[in-house]
Amino acid sequence: MLALAATVGDFARRTDEEVTYQLAALPASTLANWLEFLSPGAPVRSVNGQIGDVILTAGDVGAPPTSRTISATGLAAGGGNFAGNRTIDVPKASPEEALAGLIGDKALAPDSLALILALIAASTPAARQILTAGLAQGGGNLGADRTITVPKASSADVVAGTDDEKATTPAALAAAATSLGPNTERRAGGTIEQWGTVFCPASGSATPAPTSKSFNVSFPVQCDGVTLQALGNTNNGDESDEDIWVSSWTPAGFTISFRGDRAAASYFWRAIFQPLDGRFLHGRAPRRGNAGGRRADLGGASCPAPRGPGRRRRDRRRIERGADRALP
Repeated sequence: MLALAATVGDFARRTDEEVTYQLAALPASTLANWLEFLSPGAPVRSVNGQIGDVILTAGDVGAPPTSRTISATGLAAGGGNFAGNRTIDVPKASPEEALAGLIGDKALAPDSLALILALIAASTPAARQILTAGLAQGGGNLGADRTITVPKASSADVVAGTDDEKATTPAALAAAATSLGPNTERRAGGTIEQWGTVFCPASGSATPAPTSKSFNVSFPVQCDGVTLQALGNTNNGDESDEDIWVSSWTPAGFTISFRGDRAAASYFWRAIFQPLDGRFLHGRAPRRGNAGGRRADLGGASCPAPRGPGRRRRDRRRIERGADRALP
């Protein structure tokens, strides 16, 4: 364009720019003398950066193609591609359908819930109460949130055995059975039980000396009963005059008394203390055998006298004192 032999008023069209210029002053070799010629009524000079006969696609302007689709799932229905207008629909359940509670492909609107809420309000008044009894505590009317509580007993409560307003758990019950030493346990409710063995030497006397035995630990108040069982043969061959019984006890120990000569033997013993309404009558004095020596009264349970060599007793005998004096 700058090489043209043009005069003022001449036009030059730049095909590389698709723009028309008019020479306003000489010389024509000066670019500043050429002014762009704007055609009246044609303000658009380019489209999307393109000039000339422009054909645009969806990709030229960042629009989705008509093959793009919109889908609906769940409670929504409808959709399709972008070739036309599409509708997404969420069907609404009627009040009757909401009350029936059978369909699962429709949504609930406030008018659908109105009937259900009205029925709930009519069937459960706020003045209705939740009451408790026994070990349960709490409750109240339905005007506010309520909590039902069952108090839990501690191991100390279980050992004390006096609280009747708490529930015992396995952990508290296990903790209450506390060992107080070898062969000595404190159980739920405060019961203390201990056991062991005692050896009694042989005696050829008709009235042998008693044998005393200390408990593993002293009972806190008293001993409520002692049972005794021979662990071997106690007779020395004549079997006609051996009587064995627990003649007395204290919180610290007990005494075994004998009548007739005997063989040496060990005895298993078990003693108990029960603080509340124990099985044994407290303070009952031990009884001895009758004057004839044929029967020893062991607190209500009698031990028959030997029947002579023709009908020998078994070597193992169990002698209990106080067991039949249980409270009902």
